[in-house]
This record gives sequence, structure tokens and C-alpha cells, in this order.
Amino acid sequence: MPLRWIEVENYRAIARARVTFADTTVLFGENDSGRTSIIEALLLSLGAPGSREKLTPVHFHHGDDGRPGPIHIRLGIEEAAPGEWSLPDRLEHVLQDGTRQLIFDFRADLDHDVGTARLSHTVHAPASSGQVEGGPDTTNWLRGLLPVLWLQAGQLTGIPEPDSDVGVGQGAGHL
Repeated sequence: MPLRWIEVENYRAIARARVTFADTTVLFGENDSGRTSIIEALLLSLGAPGSREKLTPVHFHHGDDGRPGPIHIRLGIEEAAPGEWSLPDRLEHVLQDGTRQLIFDFRADLDHDVGTARLSHTVHAPASSGQVEGGPDTTNWLRGLLPVLWLQAGQLTGIPEPDSDVGVGQGAGHL
């Protein structure tokens, strides 16, 4: 799997966390351990359908001063073998130094006046000072590398919740 790590800051109850992934990684733990928040953060950074539109003040971790900090999600991906990736054209120059690692930075800042989030994301190589502003092409490319399946309540039992999306697609989304 090309996803090597995820860093999450100020998302729900997570002030700051980093999870490193192997080729096969399973997240499990007790209730309120942060499993769901890590998976939601991954879906949020991949731009899962509807996930960014539903970002509200409750998604922002509140610091000791009671104010919500900006959500920052970083994904580290790495090519397993040279030439494995076919990059979107505008990302090719980011990897000029020969490294086949990329960092995707997703950020959401809460606009306190209206209660909505301003979103942005960039892409850069670890040792590079250059970066590319993210766009639909980079997000779609990343989704193709990191397919995520999210099961919603009732989908395996045949009793879907009223507003659930039922279907299978490539990349981040819902079953």
C-alpha cells in the first residue's frame, strides 16, 4: 500500500496523532480510542463525497483555551518500485530530485463568524521546497491509489439508514 503514514491535528478529540502503516494495517481498539476519527480524517483528506460539505465546528478539536484550532491532515505516500505511479502532469516537477515520495497536506480553518470551514490542500515532496496547490486532478489521482471503503449502519444487514449512499466506487466513498 502506498500510504505510509497519516498525521492528524485538531480533528474531533485528536489534538495530534500519527499512525504509521505497513503493507497491511488493522486499526482496532476500545470505544473512544480514535479509530473512527483516524478513518474519517483519511476520508476527509481524500475528499470523500459529502465529507467536506459536512465539516462543522464540532469536527474541530478545541484547545485548552476553548478555541478550535485548524484541522491539519497530512498523508505520506511512497512508491513501492520506481515507475509504479503515473503522476498527473502538474505533479511531475515536484519529484525532480528523484524521490518517489509525496506528502498531501489538507487544511481546514474554521470561519468563526459563519461557522463554516475554508479548505485547502497542497502536494510536495519531503525534501522539496516546491509545492503544488491541490485540485480535483490530484485528489482523484490520490483516491485511485488509496481506495477506502466505509460501511454505514445497516448496509450489511440490509436495513440502510434513510440518507445512506449505497453503491461501490473506486477510491474514497461509501459502500
